[in-house]
Amino acid sequence: AAANARDVDGSAFHRRQVKALDAAIKLGLDKLGSVRQEAFA
Repeated sequence: AAANARDVDGSAFHRRQVKALDAAIKLGLDKLGSVRQEAFA
């Protein structure tokens, strides 16, 4: 049971990390996009 709880915690933590990374990548791409638009404007 303890091992199961640890696995569940680990996967939940992993999903949070992936979501945070995904959000950071999207934010970075958005910033890159607006910088690129300003450069070519």
